[in-house]
Amino acid sequence: MHGKKVCRPHGGLTPLGPAHGAFKHGRYSKFLPARFLARYEEALADEGLVELRDEIAILDLRLTVLVQKIGTSKSREVFEELVDLFEQRRKLAESERKRLVEMQQLMTLEQGNALLAAVLDSCRRHVTDRKALGAIGADLARLVANTVGNAAQ
Repeated sequence: MHGKKVCRPHGGLTPLGPAHGAFKHGRYSKFLPARFLARYEEALADEGLVELRDEIAILDLRLTVLVQKIGTSKSREVFEELVDLFEQRRKLAESERKRLVEMQQLMTLEQGNALLAAVLDSCRRHVTDRKALGAIGADLARLVANTVGNAAQ
């Protein structure tokens, strides 16, 4: 900088917040305007934040309104908007379908604990060798420790 307030190689001070080229949102930034803070915190607390059902319903409403306008003097514009909205709806519906499928593939902590308890109970009933039972228990304990450790990261 050589005593100047302008960075010679880059042509100026580093822009902050929305002026920065890599800025994507204000969620992690101290630049989030105070007027948005309450809405942001409300969105964070929303358990359905990643659900897309509301957006799909709004698009369906708009599609219905547009279909009712077919036959008006602006039919060409209506059809063009319909095509765009159908594509938006298709993308949202596909994203929501994927989210729902992924949710079914996840196991809750309670389900995982129940599965682990059932495996351990089965081992205790069917494995009579104390040394083997101890080794299985140690393996399961390591598995749980690694799973908990990875989840914390």
